[in-house]
Amino acid sequence: MKRVNLDENNPILIAHGTHEGMSGKNNEDSVSFVLYETNGSLLYLGIVADGVGGQSAGELASTMAIETIESYFDGLKEVTLDNLMEHLSTAIQKANHIVFDLAERDTEMHGMATTVVISAILDGLLFTSHVGDSRGYLWRNEQLTQLTKDHSWVQEAMEAGLITSEEARTHPNRHIIRRSLGSLEQVEVDGKMLSNFDPVVWPGMPLQPKDIVLICSDGLTDMITDYDVSLSLEKNRGALPAAVNELIDKANMSGGRDNITVLIMEASQRFEPNSETPFPPPDPPEPKNDSSDPEEKVPDTLPNFPKVISVPLDNERETSAKKRRMIYTLVFLVLLSILGLVALYFAGLFG
Repeated sequence: MKRVNLDENNPILIAHGTHEGMSGKNNEDSVSFVLYETNGSLLYLGIVADGVGGQSAGELASTMAIETIESYFDGLKEVTLDNLMEHLSTAIQKANHIVFDLAERDTEMHGMATTVVISAILDGLLFTSHVGDSRGYLWRNEQLTQLTKDHSWVQEAMEAGLITSEEARTHPNRHIIRRSLGSLEQVEVDGKMLSNFDPVVWPGMPLQPKDIVLICSDGLTDMITDYDVSLSLEKNRGALPAAVNELIDKANMSGGRDNITVLIMEASQRFEPNSETPFPPPDPPEPKNDSSDPEEKVPDTLPNFPKVISVPLDNERETSAKKRRMIYTLVFLVLLSILGLVALYFAGLFG
């Protein structure tokens, strides 16, 4: 497998950009695109990483992560549809080990970490892999679909019904991430794609001509809505550098509280869709009758598919939420009792 250059006849168009934002902080984001030739096919690899850690530690963490991932793929002899997901996961794990090791050895780098999101296209199929809250999207038929699930406190809070999606955008805990490279010696890599088109899209989503794949740091999605993103993609179809610049400008005009990084890949009219997917969805399960064993296990239909481990909300926050609900209930009951007594008083007075 070797690196090759993009040319004007390439069926996939690429553009990316990054900006430090308006807060005055260093740019701790990193972005990269690499094109490989493997067994006569082209592998498109886009990576975005968002570092944290203060001083130069965050910038170093995101840079090291991307360099490690690139180095891993540089050393492979070949990549196929059957092993691409495994290679993406392994590359991210290696990046985690590199960042974690430096943070442990160097006291000045203690606490350094980074998110990462990768979008890979091979033989007309899209694969994603990520850790943290940097996101991947698909824009198809004027509809923007988030493909990745944030590993963050607000995501878990929304799933638990504690906050709404609107509250999540401004919640003080919105920057607390549950998974990152460098925080722990081992990290759970998420290779699952979510979609509005299907409940879960299996690894290897077939792309169509005019599809746009976007990956970004939270500096973009925290500042502008999905609708704003969709408008820019529609307006600048086929002019990806203009789309990237407009998205970054929108985020900055909305406040630019964080670094902003965007990478876009568009399937042009020359793109030839892949008619077959390597991981077809399984047949729907047969309905169970009353005699079915309730403990029956459903077999894993996706070998080598990275599993997501959900992280529960902090016990302290769960306890606090329960206390608030109890207090509200007691207040309601007291008010109801007072209203009942008042009603009885007036009934006796005028009776």
